[in-house]
Amino acid sequence: GLAGDPAFTPVVESSDASVGTADAQFVSNAGSSSVWKLTANVTNDWCTFDAFVDQNGKTYAADENGSVLVKVDQDGMRITARFKSAVDPLYNETDAESVTVAFTLSNDGVPLAGMDATPLARVEESIPYFDLSLYGLERYYRYHTAYGWGGYSDSQVVKRPTALHAYIWLAERYYLGLPAEDCGKGTSGIMSFKDDTLVSYFDATAAYRSGRLPAIVATQDPTSLYLSNFWGHDQNLMYYVNHAFPLMSKGVGATCDYVLLEDGDCIDMGLFSWWDFRLNGGFCQFDQDRYDINRGDKLDVRTLQASTLATADGSPAAPDAISTLKVALYDSNWNKVADLEGEGTYSYTFAQPGTYWLLATDPSAKDPNAACFAPAVAKVEVAGAPDRDENGTWLLGSADDMAWFQEWVNVKGHYDANAAITADIDMTSVEWTGLGETVGALYGLEALDGIRVDKAFAGVLDGRGHTLTVAFSAEPLCTLLTGTVKDLTITGTCSAPAAFTSCMSFGARLLNCVNQADVTGALPVGQSGERASAGIAVMVKDAYRVSMTEDTAMRIEGCVNKGSVSSSGNRAAGILGSVGSGMAGFKTTWGNMLTISGCSNEGVVSVADSRNGCVAGVVGTNSVQDCIVLENCSNAGEIVGGDANSAAGIVAHSETAIEQVISHCVNTGNITGAASYAGGILARGNGSASLIENCCNAGTISGHNAGGISSSNFSEIKNCYNLGDVKGSLTAGGIAAMHMGWQVPDTWSYIGAPVANCYTTGTVSGEGDVGAVFGKLYERGWEEAGYYSGTDYANVSAFWREGAAEAAIGAIGNACERFDTCEMRTAEQMHADAFAAELGDSFQTSCPYPVFAWQEAVDHSWDEGVVAIEPTLVSEGQRVFTCTVCGQTRAEVVPVADTSAIEEAIAAAKGIDASQLGEEQQQALAAAIAVAEAAAANNATTGSQLASALSSLELQAAKAEAAIAKAEAAAAQAAQAAAEKELEDAARAACEAAGTSYDEGKTPAENAAAAQSALAKAAADATAAQKAAETRADAAEKAAASGLKANTISVKAKTVKAKAKKKTVAKKAKAFVVKNAKGKVRFYKVKGHAKILVKQNGKVVVKKGLKAGKTYKVKVLVVAAGDKSHAPATKIVTCKVKVSKK
Repeated sequence: GLAGDPAFTPVVESSDASVGTADAQFVSNAGSSSVWKLTANVTNDWCTFDAFVDQNGKTYAADENGSVLVKVDQDGMRITARFKSAVDPLYNETDAESVTVAFTLSNDGVPLAGMDATPLARVEESIPYFDLSLYGLERYYRYHTAYGWGGYSDSQVVKRPTALHAYIWLAERYYLGLPAEDCGKGTSGIMSFKDDTLVSYFDATAAYRSGRLPAIVATQDPTSLYLSNFWGHDQNLMYYVNHAFPLMSKGVGATCDYVLLEDGDCIDMGLFSWWDFRLNGGFCQFDQDRYDINRGDKLDVRTLQASTLATADGSPAAPDAISTLKVALYDSNWNKVADLEGEGTYSYTFAQPGTYWLLATDPSAKDPNAACFAPAVAKVEVAGAPDRDENGTWLLGSADDMAWFQEWVNVKGHYDANAAITADIDMTSVEWTGLGETVGALYGLEALDGIRVDKAFAGVLDGRGHTLTVAFSAEPLCTLLTGTVKDLTITGTCSAPAAFTSCMSFGARLLNCVNQADVTGALPVGQSGERASAGIAVMVKDAYRVSMTEDTAMRIEGCVNKGSVSSSGNRAAGILGSVGSGMAGFKTTWGNMLTISGCSNEGVVSVADSRNGCVAGVVGTNSVQDCIVLENCSNAGEIVGGDANSAAGIVAHSETAIEQVISHCVNTGNITGAASYAGGILARGNGSASLIENCCNAGTISGHNAGGISSSNFSEIKNCYNLGDVKGSLTAGGIAAMHMGWQVPDTWSYIGAPVANCYTTGTVSGEGDVGAVFGKLYERGWEEAGYYSGTDYANVSAFWREGAAEAAIGAIGNACERFDTCEMRTAEQMHADAFAAELGDSFQTSCPYPVFAWQEAVDHSWDEGVVAIEPTLVSEGQRVFTCTVCGQTRAEVVPVADTSAIEEAIAAAKGIDASQLGEEQQQALAAAIAVAEAAAANNATTGSQLASALSSLELQAAKAEAAIAKAEAAAAQAAQAAAEKELEDAARAACEAAGTSYDEGKTPAENAAAAQSALAKAAADATAAQKAAETRADAAEKAAASGLKANTISVKAKTVKAKAKKKTVAKKAKAFVVKNAKGKVRFYKVKGHAKILVKQNGKVVVKKGLKAGKTYKVKVLVVAAGDKSHAPATKIVTCKVKVSKK
């Protein structure tokens, strides 16, 4: 072309002319291409320019003004300006089978009711998607848009319910009153329904009559659908979605066929009588659609309204406060509970749990000439909070109560709430996160001036002796505790780091708490990877520069751990895992910063990670400098040292403790494994001026450096004893493996830590420095470096059992030339009462060795004793008893032999009737009496001799009495047998007389009774027959007197033959031949054997039980009834029954 004309011209277009345009301006030709400046112009605020894209898919990014230079190398190259939405999509255009929405339908400001009286106020319904063509409304299909708003961009139907679907379904459900399963099928006739219908408000008062207005009429074009009728009402209506006028695009409203619904949407439709409601009204709402509170809480709500008028730019009006509405509270059945007073803000305190409804209505509600506000509806769910006592303490009696209390503390922020457990509770179903703030790695807790841990549980949880069954996963009962937990037992499972709390601080108290659950979790407690676990509490931690008072000191008192503690970390203890080093290094003037008192561990304690590990029955590690007291604590569980650093019954490692006191503590558990330091009370103590007093160990101690009381420490030890065996591969001592001195304050000098009034009896063994009292007394290296000063530091004394080890001290420092004697005593000497007295008032006698005065003494287990001196009739003897445990003996006086017992035995033996005995027994009894009389008369007879004579006499007398009793019993048995035989004979005779068989399976008495019954029945039958004959005779006489002819009856009896077997009937022919009888003839048995029966028809029945080969006779009465001309007649005949053999 000409110079200045473009060589190539592109075709530039907009991807959507409704939101933006594109311009092209030629710049220049460059070689084989033309350069064009392309500019995109956005015309819709809801969109922004994206990029230019050519026909080959190449993208050109524009500058901030929407411009870019593009080289065009062919005519007609198509380049499209692509735009994108600047706002989030208004609607979800994915398919959905159904959505659940909350629907409110009102008329003149008041909610209506459905045909089934359901209040249409936030009624939740699941609206299914259905094909609108079922209702002839396919032109209102919803299609996709380019941006989630705006015009349709394709012809693919979005199969998700729209507001139109909802209106059709709701009208069928509540205007026609159809069941839900019949709605949305297109078969209801809803689009043509015009019946005159009475529409009611939710309070059952009349709202309006439809007057044959249609149920629903949809007119005009898609996306401009107009509801000219709905619910039998005219077109004077409006609907909001999610409290706002629905939009299709900026400034353009959306109609119900366009509005796609999602789960949780709310639809408010208002019907009005006043045509100007759009100019003056609005749709009202509360500041929340739902409120969740607890019983006893006060609810504060605000009322808002969104105007029916759009803003100047066409966007919906934002909700504003409104103060003129009438607000009322209803229960779940929409019965009014209260009218709420207020002007825009309203309050109510709920006394009872349940579901409630808040309703705010137009002050002119139901007025057809003034009502213009659609009502506000909100749901209130009031949780059933537990009861409170008169002090405001929450009373927790169920798992739901526990879950509620956790939320009350952690979510509602009532960290100082008080509660009491009122029953044993299984709370394994509760998702427990612990009371108070989650601790996590709390090492280096921020230093605070005063108490400011505002998210710790600071209240009181009183267990009242009850038990919680738990399934703790990550957190224990309390996470961060500054309050009190007391009188509570926990059982179940616990993979949290402890059962009761992760961290105690600032005045926390754990009092009389018991854990029965096995603990397996661990919590970070240090800067070097330390992770601790414990049965009761993981750690105690305070902050620097805290002004400590008695109220802010911490206490663990009367707590017991019965579960195993299997820490996944490297710190573990039955009671307390770690005392954190955040505590201040000063001594308070009033007392102690932490006291652990009266606590005990019964569970096995171990760690999985033995790296620098510390394992103990009571406290794992103590990193504070002072003010810590452990008293009256004990351990009975096995402490699995493995290859940990420190393992002990009471405290594993006291790192920097100054003036720490361990008092009145007892270990009976075994310390197993090969820990570097293993001790019955304290494994390793690095602090100075500390004290171990009135403590004892009875468990076996094993480790590299093993001690009955302590492994390695700087503490003073007094009034302590060890009964357990000790084995150390490097050093071992009955009292301490290695005993050091303590540092003189503000110097590098050390003086000896005293050891006084202690004793040890356990066997001490090992491969290195081994001593019955100390394996090693002071480190040589320290002496050689000049750390020890003075010559009085070696102030140690103790008693040790002979044979416990070869020497009292295995190795001793060079400078230790003078120290108090460690005295060896035999076991017998140490068992004696005198040894306990030598130890002083702190001890008392016990078996096998002395115990503390505050401990329960064990009595000796005495055997039955041995008589050392026999008593006689005139002198006392002596019995010596020996303790089966320790071998101690004691003697008792055996009184002079008493002859009263043998004299009574002699008298009783002489009273026996010897005439009933045989000659040999008579002689033996007489001899025993003679020996007994001689023994009782001789003063020299010893007690054992007297007892022997008495025993012999009693034996012979017993034999004689037994023989007499046996003879008498035999005579009685014979008499009884004769009587029984006599009774049987009599019974058999009775059966024979009665004609009955003797039943061998029954007693004679039962057979006699049966015979008597048969005789009685036969007599009764004879009497009855006789009476019948007499009656017939009387009748005959009367007949003769009346002129009737005589009935000349002739009867002949046949002999009946029967076999002796089961029930037998004679031949079918009758047993009797009757002639000349007038009238009906009947036969009656008068006399005969009970086994032979005569039927009225003359047949004879013979039952089993008759004797074979015998002939029986039976008398039979034969009666002829007569007729009109003949009188009745009777005749008695005898029938024979002959029984043959089988």
